[in-house]
Amino acid sequence: MIWSVLFLMTAGALLGVLWPFSRGVADDPARGLASNFYQAQVDAIERDRQAALIDDEDARIARALAARRALADAKSAGDNAVRAGRLRKVTALAVAVLLPALAFGLYARIGTPTMPDDPLAARLAATGDNADANIMIARVEAQLKKHPDDVRGFELLAPIYLRLGRVQEAVAAYRRIITLKGESGPVRADYGEALVAEANGVVTPQALASFDKALKLEPDNAKARYYQGLAAAQSGDKARALSLWRALVASAPPDAGWVDMVKARIAQVSGQQQGPQGGPAGPMAAAVRAMPPAAQLTMIHAMVAKLSDRLQTQGNDPAGWQQLIRSLVVLKENDKARVALANARKALAANQAGWSQVEALAQNLGLKTP
Repeated sequence: MIWSVLFLMTAGALLGVLWPFSRGVADDPARGLASNFYQAQVDAIERDRQAALIDDEDARIARALAARRALADAKSAGDNAVRAGRLRKVTALAVAVLLPALAFGLYARIGTPTMPDDPLAARLAATGDNADANIMIARVEAQLKKHPDDVRGFELLAPIYLRLGRVQEAVAAYRRIITLKGESGPVRADYGEALVAEANGVVTPQALASFDKALKLEPDNAKARYYQGLAAAQSGDKARALSLWRALVASAPPDAGWVDMVKARIAQVSGQQQGPQGGPAGPMAAAVRAMPPAAQLTMIHAMVAKLSDRLQTQGNDPAGWQQLIRSLVVLKENDKARVALANARKALAANQAGWSQVEALAQNLGLKTP
């Protein structure tokens, strides 16, 4: 392809250079001037003869001299035209041969004529250790456009998307893997992790359902067990979170690299104290405050929802009911707070001391007890 382009460019350049040399001898203006001069001489001789300035014999001699002079001029002009034509041919031949030879000679000397072209497909095929991640992603994405059912492509892209912070694409990739390959513990755990990342670190109900499914398929899946503990911590069930994480550490292989992270979480949750507004204090509160306002609100709502769900089955928890009611009031959801207060009275019917604590909080918050 490149040589065809070079050929056309060279032909165009030669055409522009050789066009002026294409004029023939008939285009030489000297011939026209000589012919006109001869005709003027003949006309002048004829006028002199008619005016009796010269006789017929002198006129004949004058015309013969003019004719010989015209012939000599014509021969000289013809010789010049022949020489000019030869010069044109030599010049055109030199341009046609020497110019391409010079150009290609220079290219052969300073260029790289033997190097193959380097198209985009070849660059995207680079897979060395130093290959740019974006190029590799583009290569795989291009492959998936041609073969959208290639599960290996999605398995390669999904974790890369997640590491690069392209969480929505990671979620879509894991969902596609599940569709193409079917359910498995590791894939379900990875999908749940991507959903948590998409929710700015909150274990949403959808993510928790994915972790639960992962543990049904693979009961020892460490990632799913960790996020179950995180979901419990975010919902306010500190005891369940610590229990899950301690069991996870106890069953961890000796070389597990994630153990220190889980131990740090255990220490963090163990050291938390309930803040005055019902939210967690200490490192977790600092992490929440560092989030954007929208993410903070999303996380708080998710924690409140999880706490409410837990109290439906584990209702004998006065502190949990207090935290739920206080949080709903802070969120200005007083109607839901009153419903929670009524549910707390039923759940704590056998725990009068616990109910008294919840009732006292309700009165302080201005809620009417049922």
